[in-house]
Amino acid sequence: MVIIKIGICLSYFIIGGLATTNIMRLLKGSELPVLSSDCHCDNCGMTITPLNQMPIVSYIACHGHCRKCKIKLPTDALILEIVVFIGMSLISFAGNFSMLSVVFSFLYYEFIRIVYLFKYGHREKLFIKQYIVAVIAMVGFLIMVEFMAFLLKAIN
Repeated sequence: MVIIKIGICLSYFIIGGLATTNIMRLLKGSELPVLSSDCHCDNCGMTITPLNQMPIVSYIACHGHCRKCKIKLPTDALILEIVVFIGMSLISFAGNFSMLSVVFSFLYYEFIRIVYLFKYGHREKLFIKQYIVAVIAMVGFLIMVEFMAFLLKAIN
């Protein structure tokens, strides 16, 4: 039981990291697809390795700076990751990791994304297509986490 709950929270941790890339790419007008694994420093262009793409942990390990050019990384990305991870985890925890609480946690994530998009604007080119791709990806994550919640219910 505990392992499944940890697995659900770890999936929220990953979604928190994806949220930053996903939302910021929709906002900044990036030409990269929202689900592209290509990440790089906006200042020096250094490719960020998959190990350094781990949310929150990599920010702390790099002391909030790029490994190559040492420019300070934006704290708003870190805050977004933390808000998504903790919010989704708390919603599921409050609902005892039920399937309904998992749905509410994903609705919370979508609410955060919409707030960012309305507050900071969006790109014109391919925005709708990229947004639909991002929603489909989150539905995929939702199905995976719902399966874990179903297993948790079946065990109890």
